[in-house]
Amino acid sequence: MAKNEVYRLGQYVPLPVPEGTKAGDPVRVNGLNAVAVSERNSYEGEFGGHVGEASTDLGGAHTFNVTVSGGPLKAGQPIYIKADNTLVTVATDNNLFGHSLEYNVPNGAHVVTVKIAN
Repeated sequence: MAKNEVYRLGQYVPLPVPEGTKAGDPVRVNGLNAVAVSERNSYEGEFGGHVGEASTDLGGAHTFNVTVSGGPLKAGQPIYIKADNTLVTVATDNNLFGHSLEYNVPNGAHVVTVKIAN
């Protein structure tokens, strides 16, 4: 085993997240996409991390609220994250967050299973 390994698989890591982040929220930290596993730390040592951090999961598939436009949504269709950490199907001015594992989802706000991309 490498002596410089910090996180096996590097999937569950503490990251700085926006104020108000709750467990289950999608987040983007610079180029990393994740789902918050804990709330944002409000004091040093909370959930084992630093102030402003949350435990996050950088992989897997999770259910999120997604605003679908130009539907119906197709399996494998890209899902994008906006600057306010909401998820949409519109690429313009947004970053890739993952891909839909659902299909035939009509336009509007829906709970969708999304495979996180990093």
